[in-house]
Amino acid sequence: MRRRARAAIGLALASVSAVAACTIVNGLEVQSPAGADASSDAADEVDSNVCPHALPPPKPSATGPGGSEIFVTALVSFDLGNRDGGDPVIYGFDLDNTCSCQGQPESCKSSGGKQCDLEGGLDDNGAGLAQLIQTLGGPDLSAEGAQNFKSGARGILMWVAGYNGLPDDDSVQVSLLVSPGTDDGGAPSFDGGDSWAVTDDQVTGGRGTLVPKTYSTGYVANGTLVVQGTFDVDLVAGGRLSLAGYVSGTIAKRDGSFYLSRGVVAGRSSIATTIRVIGGITKDGKKLCDPGSEKLFATLKSGVCGRADIMADPAGDGKDRACDGLSLGMGFVGAPAQFGSVRPQDSTPYCADADLSCPPSN
Repeated sequence: MRRRARAAIGLALASVSAVAACTIVNGLEVQSPAGADASSDAADEVDSNVCPHALPPPKPSATGPGGSEIFVTALVSFDLGNRDGGDPVIYGFDLDNTCSCQGQPESCKSSGGKQCDLEGGLDDNGAGLAQLIQTLGGPDLSAEGAQNFKSGARGILMWVAGYNGLPDDDSVQVSLLVSPGTDDGGAPSFDGGDSWAVTDDQVTGGRGTLVPKTYSTGYVANGTLVVQGTFDVDLVAGGRLSLAGYVSGTIAKRDGSFYLSRGVVAGRSSIATTIRVIGGITKDGKKLCDPGSEKLFATLKSGVCGRADIMADPAGDGKDRACDGLSLGMGFVGAPAQFGSVRPQDSTPYCADADLSCPPSN
């Protein structure tokens, strides 16, 4: 991604190997090296040894006792980093194991020009996209998401199983699920007693015994959950964005129930999927990909294509290919919750006739 001369880093939960170079920490502001232009090629001359990769805490070395704790977290809010009138806040990790423009080349070729990482190789071009959407008169996706969560209209759930309840656990199962809302349709209290519906494409079993159909294996290190995999998040109603990357969050306990109090979801999405999700944004009562919104949709589509900074498939990293993915990170705040009823998946298509491809590069 393009390096910002000044960018706030929040909720990073990242661990780096060189303490002196640690810049991905809560509340710090990161600045470019003195005298270096944020977009110049001079950053390419930086010794790669001074670029510790911004990654979650490593897996604990000792094998801990197996666990049987199962808990569900409902997101209270998420933050894509967009700020009205200010620099975006950056969330995320180094997704491609590359510190672009910091002694290492970019992991792919972007049609939007040089895409330089932040310190530690941190990738998050989605923050700039969310900012662009808001600047052009679209919704504040972070605020809209929080409003939907707090009204119970829809949600994002995080399921963790096999946890031993200790600060370190070398093996837990983790899944993210999109919820169509609370069981009773009312506003949740976020006190652990809320029941959130899930859809039949995501779970198996009956009420009280529901298990996600797919999950990834992660671990807990010093109270921080870490898992790498592919996860679905719902940034707009009905618009699932599949992210390949990391979930990292702080495990807390309230009234005897474990949950993730806050953390980061960071991953990569294909450009085509991102464009479709953006097309599903509603403005003035209609989706951006519907007839009548062609100009704004085309502008945002160009914004997505110009921010391509990573390969959608990690297997393509570092192979001198054209970037076909977008990195995205979001911070979240969570509360304890429960699985509720199972509803049919809403398979109503949208943007089916929209052109989701990027224009040919010059």
